[in-house]
Amino acid sequence: MNKFIMICEEKLQPYFLIFFMIGALALTFFILYPFFYALIFALIFLVIFKPLHKKILNNVNCNRGLSSFFMTLLVIVFILTPLIFLVIQISKEAKVLYDVIANNGYFYDTLNSYLQKFSFLGDKFSLDIQQYLKSGLSLFLNNLGTIFSNSVKLLMNIVIFLISLYYLFKDGSELKKTIITFSPLTPENNKFIFDKIENTINSVIKGRLAIAFAQGILTAIGFLIFGIENAVLWGTIATVMALIPGVGTAVIFIPVSIFLYFTTSPLYGLGIFLWGILLVGTIDNILGPKIIGEKIQIHPFIIFLSVLGGIIFWGPIGFLLGPLTISLLFSFIDIYFLIFHHLKSNTNLL
Repeated sequence: MNKFIMICEEKLQPYFLIFFMIGALALTFFILYPFFYALIFALIFLVIFKPLHKKILNNVNCNRGLSSFFMTLLVIVFILTPLIFLVIQISKEAKVLYDVIANNGYFYDTLNSYLQKFSFLGDKFSLDIQQYLKSGLSLFLNNLGTIFSNSVKLLMNIVIFLISLYYLFKDGSELKKTIITFSPLTPENNKFIFDKIENTINSVIKGRLAIAFAQGILTAIGFLIFGIENAVLWGTIATVMALIPGVGTAVIFIPVSIFLYFTTSPLYGLGIFLWGILLVGTIDNILGPKIIGEKIQIHPFIIFLSVLGGIIFWGPIGFLLGPLTISLLFSFIDIYFLIFHHLKSNTNLL
């Protein structure tokens, strides 16, 4: 009887352990979930600034603590500080733009008169564009307030991000070795997966995000050339829109070109439209899929779907997590077929 109980205990031990491991993993997930975005951004910054960190590490005699401190300081000075000033400037320009739209009815009256003139509905047709724009900008300003008014939560996430970034720079290589140690895959397959992740992050950030920033800068320059105020705000909105597949900067340039056509000059309206389509839009349509697709060896259409689906599922950070998930899937498929081919070859030899 005792022997039977001992045998049962030995057989149940692995299942018992797996059950509690799954429970502990689930609890750990919910504990760390509030810091999900901070941790993800820390990992992204780790990969992006990895070459620079290696150079600093060599210059401080391989002192990982000191090099990690310098890297974190560089991120604060050159990334976070400009971003804070940019957010402040965007908030100011958004409020100015709202006041202009709320108090200027000439454009809307003119546009409605044109629409009534050419509309088959005649006098019955009326478009309250002013109300739509006021509502849209009001919603935008309210969201800005929601995002940036909760300073305590924002500050906590920034602190978590910086602490995570410091320790990832300092102990990231040890963490990578630990993951490889527990992985059942071969060292070659593990290296293949990690390289794939790094290539995906670098290609999406340095490709997709760099192109979006370039489009935002060109948008701001174009608005300055054609005398449109709040260029920084419009350039920032264009950058965000450029990250969304199927939307892009056209959602900015088409309304603005119509606005200039009716309020300033038809030539200005046509000029800003051509600037957006021929110059700003060309960067995204030609270089975007090419840069990202070539680096991670995935078809541009799959990249397009992964970015769009990632944004829908994950939110704004989905433009990175979508392609990263697809890239991991293809990596596992490649490894599976390599293992399957290897096993099949050994079976044929036997």
